[in-house]
Amino acid sequence: MEVRFNKQLDPDRSRLRRILEVQVAYERMSAARSMLVHLLAFVGVVIWLEAISPDLLPQEARVFTFILWGSFLFLTLWVAVEEYVLWRKLTGYLTPKGGVSSKKTE
Repeated sequence: MEVRFNKQLDPDRSRLRRILEVQVAYERMSAARSMLVHLLAFVGVVIWLEAISPDLLPQEARVFTFILWGSFLFLTLWVAVEEYVLWRKLTGYLTPKGGVSSKKTE
């Protein structure tokens, strides 16, 4: 992403700083969501294997697996909402009228 800013509208670069802070937070949430989805899939495979072979895990481990899966699901949903909120905030900051605009670069 290429960020351009107008020096007359943002002389102390405070808007640019806010944009960069939100961008870093958005990238962190995106990485956390990706990691949680992978952990959710891994625990899902364990649950699936337990469904195929019911005697694979003892009862305590089975309960722990379900609790772990539910916790990862809750955290994944929470992080996804936070990521969306940060994305909306970032797109709001990147309006040309605020003196800062962006352009995607490949």
